[in-house]
Amino acid sequence: MLGLREPRQSIIASGRALRVPHRREVFTVGYGALVLPYAASLSSRGVENVKRYATEHGIVATCLTSIMNEDGEVLEDFQLSEEMGVSYRGLVRCSWSYVVVNRDHPVTCGAPDEIVFWGDFDRVFRERRTPPSIAWHARVEPLEGARVLGFVGEPASDYWFEYENGRAPPLLGSLTKSPAVVVKEPKTVYFSGQLGRLYWRLGLQHHEQLILGSVLWSGGHPPLRGRSSGLFLLEAYERNGQLIARLLNHTYDRRLIDRGNVDDPLMWHSTAETVMPPRRAVPIEVEIEMRGFEPVRARSPLTNRVFPIERRDGIAAVGVRLEEYELIVLDLK
Repeated sequence: MLGLREPRQSIIASGRALRVPHRREVFTVGYGALVLPYAASLSSRGVENVKRYATEHGIVATCLTSIMNEDGEVLEDFQLSEEMGVSYRGLVRCSWSYVVVNRDHPVTCGAPDEIVFWGDFDRVFRERRTPPSIAWHARVEPLEGARVLGFVGEPASDYWFEYENGRAPPLLGSLTKSPAVVVKEPKTVYFSGQLGRLYWRLGLQHHEQLILGSVLWSGGHPPLRGRSSGLFLLEAYERNGQLIARLLNHTYDRRLIDRGNVDDPLMWHSTAETVMPPRRAVPIEVEIEMRGFEPVRARSPLTNRVFPIERRDGIAAVGVRLEEYELIVLDLK
């Protein structure tokens, strides 16, 4: 189509909802923000649903979202141009790139540095140095009322020599006038590059903080939030005067994934990756914070434990020692 990797049609909702009503209407579920990660192909019906949703809720979109219709036909402009606050003008094609951000906004203030790395080397590294289009950006023009929080930086060269065969990214060259991060009041955030793809491949804190900052600014603070030094899953549901919090511990011992610098399934001397499976989950301390709710009792139907409720600055908090799995029932006032 546009020389980019195959567009995704996935639409992921994220935000404040705790339950999904049984209704036929789309986007009436009460989510605070709708995340569109490179959702290039959208139907006319889907676009109208998103536009209706965006009148009262937040949107986070990336790259070429809505540039194609449901038949895969490339359009002259984004179907969600007004909602995203940008108009499409083409592509910025770079083997590597950078995003230079202004950190005086909630979306970007959590980024550790003003210069955000944007790109990756190819894992096979046989016929190409970088994956197709991973450092490319949509060339966009901000619409009236939109604010640019970052611009695309071009590389000083095609690659660098810190590692063997030029696997290292080059230095930052010139700063372009092409917007990379655009916000539009009250709740829209747009990234010109493939932020989700980079975070999936690299897991860098810079990308994670941009995702977190954009979702929290666009959708607001979630009604339930879990905090821990470990990794865990928190799912919450509301029913009949209760909150049900499901906790699953993903903090494991011996969980080692060794990929090295290659991902070639045809190599004769090794597999693409080696995984040492975990033996057990490592117990962690989890604190669940609640906003907008007044729990009077917190208990576990699995272990019959009753948890004390701490209140501070309008937030109710419950501390839990999470072994492997736990279910917390919060009775509301």
